[in-house]
Amino acid sequence: MALQQTVPFFIPGPYSDAVFDRDDSDADLLLISEGGQTFYVHSSILRTASPVLANMFTFPSPPNIQPEDRQKVQMTESTSTLANLLRFVYPMADPDLTDANEIADVVTAAHKYEMDFIENKLEVLLRPRVDEEPLRVYGLASAANLKVLQARALERCMQDPKRFLLEARRDDLKHLSAEQLHDLRTFHDTVQCVARKTVLESRRWIARECIPWTGCAKCKTRLFVWVAAKGPDSRSYRHTYDSGCGIALLQEQPRTLQPRQWWTAIAKAIVEAMDEHSVLGFQTEQFTACLLKLNFPASLDRFSICSDCKDSFMSVMSRLHCAVLKKIKSDLHEDIWRTGLPLDVFSNILKELPVSIY
Repeated sequence: MALQQTVPFFIPGPYSDAVFDRDDSDADLLLISEGGQTFYVHSSILRTASPVLANMFTFPSPPNIQPEDRQKVQMTESTSTLANLLRFVYPMADPDLTDANEIADVVTAAHKYEMDFIENKLEVLLRPRVDEEPLRVYGLASAANLKVLQARALERCMQDPKRFLLEARRDDLKHLSAEQLHDLRTFHDTVQCVARKTVLESRRWIARECIPWTGCAKCKTRLFVWVAAKGPDSRSYRHTYDSGCGIALLQEQPRTLQPRQWWTAIAKAIVEAMDEHSVLGFQTEQFTACLLKLNFPASLDRFSICSDCKDSFMSVMSRLHCAVLKKIKSDLHEDIWRTGLPLDVFSNILKELPVSIY
């Protein structure tokens, strides 16, 4: 039976620069694509590139093999995918992949045949697509075990979950299992729940973070005040009082440092903004918007006697932003294992995310 005639795939015209696209006398193996295209390849090159393919070709081809006696292997990959894969394997220019589906197909094939060097090259091609196609990139990065890319894609998904999770396109879900999609939704819900709890209960801990910068250096007005209280955050302090006998006595009372009323309003505004933007999408611009929306520099006049307090207040807010998000990250690490999510995936992803995101 005559060998199937090949058709040049990459370059229009009668000639292809790819050695595997023509009947080379040195080729000892024929790969047949799903579409019936024949590729004339060298088993020695494929053995070096892929341990999976090396096991497929158990016996080396005998020397001086006749063309009609060459082994034929039916592949499950499409013609374009197999051609792109071979271009990465052979010592020639890498294919110029711009279509997301093409990249996805090559990533899948490279992972199937354990061609790690191709997966690393494809990671570079996938990075620019994180912003617009994070869910698809997350699925591909998960399959190829590209942890850093996986973390970046997850971060982007969580920045706008309504767009990327709730309104995902069919193509975006192609490389995700139902279990992975469930884990993503669970992770998002956990982050939001922890964030709401952390912020709404922040009066218990926010003062500790703000003690070094609680007031204005000019007028000494403090943004936090000591109040009588009991609990793990309370401290004992001494004050003098008149015993009624004309003798001043010392008495110890527990007290705690608490923010003034402005923080309660800010906490509510933060929760509302996080519900709208998600926690990981709630960055400095959204935090500042909360302050402008509530007009806090003006409301600060209620207890401020110094114009510099307004500037001091806004400076404090930027630090509060970091303190709040850092606390969310800390609490999230403690709660993530309770959800039943795979720790090897989400714990590593949390480590990859920058602290500024939280």
